[in-house]
Amino acid sequence: MNMLDNFSFLIDTIGFIPNGNRAYYLGRSQPPFYSLTLTALASEDRDQYLLYLPLLVKEYSFWMKGAKDVAPNSASNRVVRLEDGSILNRYWDDLNGPRPESYKEDFELVEDNGLNEEVAYKHLRAGAESGWDYSSRWFDDAKNLETIRTTDILPVDLNALLYHLEVKIAQGYNWSGNLDSAKYYLDLASQRKEAINNHLWDEQEGFYIDYNFLENRPTGIHSLAAAYPLYFQLADKARAKKVSEKLLKSFMLKGGLVNTLNETGEQWVYSMKDWTLLKDG
Repeated sequence: MNMLDNFSFLIDTIGFIPNGNRAYYLGRSQPPFYSLTLTALASEDRDQYLLYLPLLVKEYSFWMKGAKDVAPNSASNRVVRLEDGSILNRYWDDLNGPRPESYKEDFELVEDNGLNEEVAYKHLRAGAESGWDYSSRWFDDAKNLETIRTTDILPVDLNALLYHLEVKIAQGYNWSGNLDSAKYYLDLASQRKEAINNHLWDEQEGFYIDYNFLENRPTGIHSLAAAYPLYFQLADKARAKKVSEKLLKSFMLKGGLVNTLNETGEQWVYSMKDWTLLKDG
């Protein structure tokens, strides 16, 4: 509960939970797990839950900034409106330049590979907001950090988390007797669920996969993020069965589930060397 209250203080004072509790993280958030924390601690106590409802709404407003004005086939901050009018979200960072916590690494990556500074630093910062910094999920070639394209991608996990946030805001308004607001957020959740299943489900692969909205295609990279729609009950039974079978067949190793199937040497990827030692041990 103390952790929840610390997070609540951050949302109340700056509008979101920063990537770390330091001034140079004021451009990017943590992924939105706040509603899950609240649900775990206060879902059985309506009065206590309702104390935090304004903070759920405030964090949601941060993630949805610019949503009302974003045109089809375009993005604004963390919001993307697709051609069919549906809205999904991406990771983003409001600030520019190399990340202060990894200034040397970011600077050298951009300089050594002749990358566009403005674009590359945004992708790197957005990758850090995801918590998967870094993973082949964000790489255009699925292998190399210099091909990072985080801000072009609609992630499965982020949109599943925001679906949960919309549902929990609706629950709070329902408990407070504000049924119009409850319906508004339930409608948003329903629209997001439809968009997730329309755009982030790859029928050919039988798997939930991140979507490159600039090129209107799945990224093709299989990751453990596909489990999120199952946890939040966004998948029907047939899709859930396909995902779970693939996770057990391809992702489950002796030490547990791996994040992706691509060995890149990055932090959020398993190492074949480590896997060999684990297997032999």
